[in-house]
Amino acid sequence: MFKWKLSQHEWLKLLSSLGYSEKWIIELDRPKIEGFHEILEYINKAEEALYNKSDPANVLTELRAANTSFKPYFDKYKDKIFSKIDEGSIGEEGYKKKSERVYEIYESVSNFLNIGPHHDKYKVTYDDAIFGYREFISILSYLSKIISDIKNEEEEKESGKV
Repeated sequence: MFKWKLSQHEWLKLLSSLGYSEKWIIELDRPKIEGFHEILEYINKAEEALYNKSDPANVLTELRAANTSFKPYFDKYKDKIFSKIDEGSIGEEGYKKKSERVYEIYESVSNFLNIGPHHDKYKVTYDDAIFGYREFISILSYLSKIISDIKNEEEEKESGKV
């Protein structure tokens, strides 16, 4: 096993020199929310299936299970999430609020993940699996960060720090 410490730039340069196509490396903090370990288990299974390129439908099925585990947290804090998203935004007349747009994205991604378990009705390609993974991880990271912020604010209020 190699124990190299490479920056993103150095890692991408190495991959390129080995003949790999252009890559992106994006660092996302793993949100720390209660129960996230369950969600992470499904995400890890999806990542493994992506890595092995073995069963793209299963990638979406695992992500759907992760979303099912995340949904109670989202539902519990939904109003506060929306308030936090819209905080400081006056919006534009005739257009949806920022929170409504985010919610539409979340619902669309959730809907897309539903094709995984319905492989009798949909052919799921590796590209579909990558797309679903990228979209879900992006919206999960965004929403769970907001939930973490809300929970931290609640804890501060309870402890009398605010």
